[in-house]
Amino acid sequence: MNITNIDPADTIHIDKDKAIDGINSLISMFEIIGQPIFPRNIMTAEYSGFFTVHDIGQLFDAFERASFKDCRISAYPQAKENNMLIPNLLLLDLDYDHRLITDNSKEYADQILRTKVNKILKRLQLTYHISNFMVMRTGNGRHILLPFLFDTPFEYVEEFSMYLPLMRSKSKKNVSNIISEEFLPFAKKYLSNNQADLGNHPNFASLFLRVPGTINMKMKYGTIEIVKIEHEWSYESDTIPGFGDLHPDTDIFYDFMHHLALAAGNYQTKNRFGGATNSTTRKKNTSRSYNWVEVLWDTGVSDCRKRILWLILTPYAINVKKMLHQDAFIWVKQWADRCDSITKFDPNYNIEEKIDYYLNVAKDTGYLPPSLEKLATYQWKLTDGIDLYDLIKNKMNS
Repeated sequence: MNITNIDPADTIHIDKDKAIDGINSLISMFEIIGQPIFPRNIMTAEYSGFFTVHDIGQLFDAFERASFKDCRISAYPQAKENNMLIPNLLLLDLDYDHRLITDNSKEYADQILRTKVNKILKRLQLTYHISNFMVMRTGNGRHILLPFLFDTPFEYVEEFSMYLPLMRSKSKKNVSNIISEEFLPFAKKYLSNNQADLGNHPNFASLFLRVPGTINMKMKYGTIEIVKIEHEWSYESDTIPGFGDLHPDTDIFYDFMHHLALAAGNYQTKNRFGGATNSTTRKKNTSRSYNWVEVLWDTGVSDCRKRILWLILTPYAINVKKMLHQDAFIWVKQWADRCDSITKFDPNYNIEEKIDYYLNVAKDTGYLPPSLEKLATYQWKLTDGIDLYDLIKNKMNS
């Protein structure tokens, strides 16, 4: 036999028990975060593209027929008609730096990447209270899997749903799920601190997970390797964060709203002023009474401050009062100082940087603050239990 014709993967010993453990680890993750396990799309080296399996037996048989080469499982179940998916599983993919391998060695690049991954994991734990994750070594780098216990599609979240009419789906298949799907690439960049692979723009249909214990044939740097778990995730559901664990204690969902505003603004700009209806609507909205915002500005609060800053004060200053940027900055900062005298802002929260950022978002999007009646539906509670709407109404009446 001509040795040059031997597939290098055939010289690697596959431990089927470890492949089964890898499959079970991913399937358990799907189950615990509330995803239906089957039917589910998978990929192997034997096929071009993906195909569907309906149970664990079919899945394992397909992997075995492919000699466990390039085995991947879809991170999300198939989207059926009128079925809204929830963005409850994220993949942060971090590849080796090709230049480090060329100039030094793969071992050196691996050390650098391990340090980078550890910094990301530390940031996830300290800043976002995310401590349950899986880390896999793929041969080309590291994959970090982050499960969440989000219990509803983001289209049903009040603060996100306002952008739904302004967004257009990049995919014709599931237009109704555009907000949830938009969270995948945003969170990947956001939680990895822009360190994850920028060339990969995940969506529900394209996000596939490599299976621990199987062979990665698509090696960019050196020899073929078996995908290995470096850190196994915890199977305890109470260690997986939900929406309430991240919001409002962290900035991730506030900044996701900023992302949606900018994304929606790309579509809004040419449509908002394109016809008589839009122009009329804008004029009508601009003439709405916002006296209550002045009352809010004169009131220091200890809660809901990030939301007030983003959704109310900055769009009011820029798009209602038509202030210049510097004047708007001073005006909003005066309110922030009132709040800070009651309860200090988190020292890691750069208030001046945030005000400047939110003012630019307001300018780019042209959004107006909600009406007072709309604010009532938000039900923003303060520390003493009073609703922000009730606080403003009481001050106006007095």
